[in-house]
Amino acid sequence: MINNIISQGTSIFGEINLDGSLRIDGQVEGVIFNRGSVYISNSGTIKADVHTEEMIIGGKMIGSVYAKKSVKLLKSANLVGNIYTKTISAEEGSIFKGDCEIV
Repeated sequence: MINNIISQGTSIFGEINLDGSLRIDGQVEGVIFNRGSVYISNSGTIKADVHTEEMIIGGKMIGSVYAKKSVKLLKSANLVGNIYTKTISAEEGSIFKGDCEIV
């Protein structure tokens, strides 16, 4: 169940603090602190560092991911930045430019 949605056509600049799941179909620039999961759809674009439990990337992201549990890169993902997580998976066709540290 998705608790929060940033819709396509919506842009948010600044710091986001929330509980529960977040789906990003629009644009975010800043930093995200979340005690749940973050999903960037293929229409989503973010320039942010993300601190979360789980992250699924299907859109474009510039920034670092700090996920306590896992990160999944879908085939439509384009991530430029670093990943810090326990588990990572990447579908064929996903793009990742950066460093990954399993913590």
